[in-house]
Amino acid sequence: MTGFSGRALDDNNQPKYLNTKETAVYHKGSMFFGLNGAKEEIKQKQDAIIVEGEFDMISLFYGGNKKCGGDKRNSFN
Repeated sequence: MTGFSGRALDDNNQPKYLNTKETAVYHKGSMFFGLNGAKEEIKQKQDAIIVEGEFDMISLFYGGNKKCGGDKRNSFN
């Protein structure tokens, strides 16, 4: 584990996103979420789906798509 990331599910809770601050080992822009659980499927299929964020990745993973990871950056642009 290199850092923590959380998201408020209730709009009344602030902040909406809470992440570990940048450190010597944690650089949010260079991290992916969930690849540790997807690496065997990615190796087997020789294919991966990278999505924007943890919730997208979790939705795919628990929906049956085990070859996915989530980008930790704010956007893909």
